[in-house]
Amino acid sequence: MTNNYLQNFLTISKSTLFFNLRKFKRRKNFNAKKTDEIKKHLNNLRAHGYSIVENFLSKEECASMIKSIDHAFEVYPEATWTGLKSADRRIFGAEHLGGLFNEFFKNDFMHQVGSQYFRGLLGNLQTLAGRIDAVEGNIGSGEGWHRDGNNFQFKSLVYLSDANPENGPFQLIRNSHRLSQILKDSYVLNLQNPLGTRFTDGQINTLLANDPDRLITLSAPAGTMVLVDVSAIHRGSPVEVGRRYAMFNYYYPSYDLTGRLEKFLPRLTPEMVIANI
Repeated sequence: MTNNYLQNFLTISKSTLFFNLRKFKRRKNFNAKKTDEIKKHLNNLRAHGYSIVENFLSKEECASMIKSIDHAFEVYPEATWTGLKSADRRIFGAEHLGGLFNEFFKNDFMHQVGSQYFRGLLGNLQTLAGRIDAVEGNIGSGEGWHRDGNNFQFKSLVYLSDANPENGPFQLIRNSHRLSQILKDSYVLNLQNPLGTRFTDGQINTLLANDPDRLITLSAPAGTMVLVDVSAIHRGSPVEVGRRYAMFNYYYPSYDLTGRLEKFLPRLTPEMVIANI
């Protein structure tokens, strides 16, 4: 156990060091806007790994976007990603749907928050629009507990439908984005691959056994936005009733965007949209 912990400590520390050195050499400066609102969300992100923006969208805007998502699934089947049991359906590249989706993609506020949290310029790779249904045996959006990355990953999430405990609210494990906690959790789980990004329900139960309060469930009404560091362990919880609609922006360091779109296939392209006009 001790040898494994020391090995994991070295592996995780080395990964963090390389990431920070690359960031130091390649990050780009940007014009940071200083407002009380941005400061509040930065403080929340640094303290908790997430921050909530209430009433980001109106009920009417959410309803309109839900209709557009359902329509996109019908019109662009070749651009629809489908998960296990066909419960989780996604449109990567949803910004090309235009309207509110494109406004969300270009939103400067969340770009400012993310870039200031990173302390360097971020770029928004894409917008995801998704729906997950209460299919028997579904394991939730994201298909289980995971990290999006081991060192840094920032997303903005907007619930387009009410996210109640029964229909798949976003969940995360408190402090699991912090290096000190990552090392502790690696020890508790005796991980063979400390840089692995997928976790079983059994492993999460082990983490929660001594501290159940680490489980954070973000139930919220439609129109709520969550700004979140998804290097934390997280998931969309399994949907038990109805369905849940949401959209996400995927932010990466500006120097680390090249080649990433190819990892999100199938995806909607401008050519598909033009061909359907």
